[in-house]
Amino acid sequence: MAANLKEEFIKVHRAYNLPPGDFPDINRFRDRLVNTDLDKFPKLRKELVSSMDEVPHADHPAPRRPGPDPEEMNPFAEDAVDEWTIPPAEKAIYEQRFMQVAVAGKVSGAAAKPVLLETGLPNDVLRPLWAMSDIDRDGSLDMGEFCVALHLAKMARAQGVLPASLPPQLAAVAHREGTVPTPPLGAPPAFAMPSVPVLPPPMPPMMPPRS
Repeated sequence: MAANLKEEFIKVHRAYNLPPGDFPDINRFRDRLVNTDLDKFPKLRKELVSSMDEVPHADHPAPRRPGPDPEEMNPFAEDAVDEWTIPPAEKAIYEQRFMQVAVAGKVSGAAAKPVLLETGLPNDVLRPLWAMSDIDRDGSLDMGEFCVALHLAKMARAQGVLPASLPPQLAAVAHREGTVPTPPLGAPPAFAMPSVPVLPPPMPPMMPPRS
């Protein structure tokens, strides 16, 4: 076969209508062929070849186009709107209100009471609302907890009832955003750092009098 390799290439080309550019370099192929034991090659299984010829003609599902799931884009899909995620615009309003009433980075219960009473909710709703918002149970609200309280109040007015437990979206807000942002330039700080008294340097030890 190695001696008549060119004729073998021509036979294959005519039998299977293969383009000449698909054939390897004849000299390199001849060198490999001389050093190869063809008896060790597995026998051709015609049934496998036939099954592969049928693959292009078989019915296959249409490939999915890249992009978001159409179900996720459906505005009427279940849970399409997450009511417990605070929209950025509303969170900015909550934070601004916090800056107006916070002292030392916290809003005390006395300071938060008139703010929450402005919502028009009765005491039997505001009482569990406060307990749900004061996550660290220190009797005051940091910025994250304050945002949680105002959003709970908004949803309680809309739904007429509080959730049985704090939604995880709001719990994440309380833990993630419990710090006070830097106030705008020229605005008074939300809290003042306590002054630290400056102690005088220690007196040097007294030397005993000489005798």
